[in-house]
Amino acid sequence: MKKAKHKNIYEGLSPRTISPLVVQTARSLIDRLDESALPTDGIYYVVRYPDKWDVFAYRFDNFPEIDHTALWCDHVAPVLARCWGRALRLSPAKLEKSLTLHAYGFPRGRVTKMGMQFRVLYGGDAPFIPNSRVEHAFDLAGAKWERDEHEQCQEEDKEAVRSLLRIKEDWKAVGSDFGF
Repeated sequence: MKKAKHKNIYEGLSPRTISPLVVQTARSLIDRLDESALPTDGIYYVVRYPDKWDVFAYRFDNFPEIDHTALWCDHVAPVLARCWGRALRLSPAKLEKSLTLHAYGFPRGRVTKMGMQFRVLYGGDAPFIPNSRVEHAFDLAGAKWERDEHEQCQEEDKEAVRSLLRIKEDWKAVGSDFGF
């Protein structure tokens, strides 16, 4: 009996591109063993993979500070293009090129520290995952959640991403009839 060959969806992506995912996965495994993980600030997206919604976290204790556009272009879009390219049988390179133009299509947020208190600034548009997933990604306990207009999805980018990735679910975005 032939053993099925497992395809690596990250094959061909540079280690630099997938490093936030590698660190996020490693931290998650370590956190299960070590309850003394330290909270940190950073930025994140809530993204749709072909099989699920999940948090794509970028922690500032592991990587230099960047903004959402840089995170999207350098890390999120290449990973999504690879995952969705295989699922949709599209060219990952062409899909990545198109995705990089729409950095405000998915829910996103920012974790900041003010004094001893961590705050999660979010757009109020990520209904597909619980807040605890974001808190876990940044090792937060008791963070204050605050809606921030700056972190809201943009309707035009959201619709472009939904079209490119053929996503049927809808979520809130600025300028939509979905609640804003």
